[in-house]
Amino acid sequence: MSTHPDERRDRSVLNIIAAGVGVASLLLPVVGMGAAVAAIGLGFLGARASRRGEARYAGAGIAGLVAGVASLAVTMWLAAGWASALAEFD
Repeated sequence: MSTHPDERRDRSVLNIIAAGVGVASLLLPVVGMGAAVAAIGLGFLGARASRRGEARYAGAGIAGLVAGVASLAVTMWLAAGWASALAEFD
């Protein structure tokens, strides 16, 4: 199936998935690091596609990016605190 050269694929799904994965990474610690990295990547790609006019819902992509960064920071902070607490038991 060929498309006309002027037709662009709608990449709004990147923004929607980034927001969902970003919120999931904040709320579900089990998926924390992997989901946070995915949310950051998808949010970046979705925001870039929105800037070029290839996607809608730019706010959802940015929200996914921010939620992913926040989740990654919180997960790393908790891991560092946990490792520090375990080191004191030696």
